[in-house]
Amino acid sequence: MKLTVREIARLAGVSPATVSRALNGQQGMSEETCRRIYRIVEQHPGERRGKRKQRCGSIGLLLSHTPLYPWNFLEKVKVFLRIFGADWKLILLPANLPASRLELFYSRNEIDGLLIHGFSEVGAELETVLRKIPHVWINSRIRENGYTDVLMGNELAGRLAARYLIREGCRKSACLEIPCANPGVAARCEGFRFEFFAQKIPCAEIPLEMPCLETVGFEALENCFSEFGRRKLFNGFDGLFCPESYPAAVLYQALHRSYRERSFPRVVFGNHSPAFLVGLEPRPASVDLGDEVLAEYACRELFHQIHGEHPQDERSRVFVNPRLIVPPTA
Repeated sequence: MKLTVREIARLAGVSPATVSRALNGQQGMSEETCRRIYRIVEQHPGERRGKRKQRCGSIGLLLSHTPLYPWNFLEKVKVFLRIFGADWKLILLPANLPASRLELFYSRNEIDGLLIHGFSEVGAELETVLRKIPHVWINSRIRENGYTDVLMGNELAGRLAARYLIREGCRKSACLEIPCANPGVAARCEGFRFEFFAQKIPCAEIPLEMPCLETVGFEALENCFSEFGRRKLFNGFDGLFCPESYPAAVLYQALHRSYRERSFPRVVFGNHSPAFLVGLEPRPASVDLGDEVLAEYACRELFHQIHGEHPQDERSRVFVNPRLIVPPTA
């Protein structure tokens, strides 16, 4: 016998309206209340589906942060859909989805697994729920809980950028330290510095005092870099590494105010985003982090889990190798 809304409300000690809002994913109640309601539904004999014997054919895509480059995220979505074909459906899930509701989706056989896009830390409650669900993180951080991560080769990207500047004869190079929530940015800088250290060549660091890159608008970003230029932070270098391409245009504005054409430094960006790099002269180098390959590996790893080919508690880390994109020679 199926539970009615009134019966669930009686068992949970809440109103029927609260039960209705919880089951429909609406706001206006605590996570504890939602979880109590979902547990009642899940544990009731008439509602449980028992052991999962068949797949429902749906994969959830959970956003753990707002993408800095929305078009790159959409490119990943296109790859997901191409790989899924007619066999799988993709369900977009918001970052603020309660952990209890995610657990209910899985227990009711509404999703078979999760692709998690982002690098944000998650709470203990969500980590507990994820232990029950096949999932793959597509992110820029290494977690220590042993679950599957598909990672960009951020440190290698920094090293490739450093090798390019060294190969081009730059001996007064600097790394721009940009505040960013994405830990991959710091990893690119670390790789850049390490390569110079390994080759016993000095490398300067330029800490940029500014808001976190994900929170600053373009006008504010332009004001920041104009101020950096007035303070001559970028002067005196023959090579510069900027770990993100988002500030490319404002960085070039500041550089053109400080350098004559013949002395303009070689610049390399830590990720390749054509929308931000188009029109820059002289042409910079950049590092392609392999977003499309990243999405392909993530799908492959997730399907292995869903089909039982990889145990859920087996540690698996897949690194996608970046590649350097150099400007054409004149």
